[in-house]
Amino acid sequence: MVYEELVSSMQEAAEQNNRETIERAARQADEIISDAQKQAAGIRHRQMQERIRQADVERNRQTYLATEEVKTAISHVKEQLLHDAFEAAAEDLSGIRSKPGYEALFERLLTEAVYEVRGKEFIFHIDPRDRDLCNRIIQDHQFSGIIRPDLETAGGLIVCSSDERIMVHNTIESRLERAKDVYRMDILLELTGE
Repeated sequence: MVYEELVSSMQEAAEQNNRETIERAARQADEIISDAQKQAAGIRHRQMQERIRQADVERNRQTYLATEEVKTAISHVKEQLLHDAFEAAAEDLSGIRSKPGYEALFERLLTEAVYEVRGKEFIFHIDPRDRDLCNRIIQDHQFSGIIRPDLETAGGLIVCSSDERIMVHNTIESRLERAKDVYRMDILLELTGE
């Protein structure tokens, strides 16, 4: 009987040891599973954050590209409006010679240019249609110089020093070109309200 009790006691101890080992293994498995779940949750969270960050970057990139595209389109439209406005002005001014105030305008353009050149002798490059008018104004103001009817212009002239080192363009076309630069913003404001 002692032998049976000893065997029984050993079996009980072995079973107890097995239960403890199984319980310990189960606890360790639960801990491993819990840690793995926490790590998986952390990985999912980081991946989700990275995807959100990438989506934000892409959204910002697309917004920037769309904004730049709109700005470019608006700029092209404004440039076209400005171009069209100056084309209309040039067309309007193409018939200025036939208008009553042309003689006074030509005289003002000539005298402005002469005073900018600041010389004693001048070369007046004019449109042949303004030859008589130019002669009369030069005589009235007692300017000395040569008239060269070698321009084709809507109106106005080019005045040079006698050595042609100083040249002042005072044609309708050159004044219109200067006006583009000087009044660009004012004209765009008037045309677009911006």
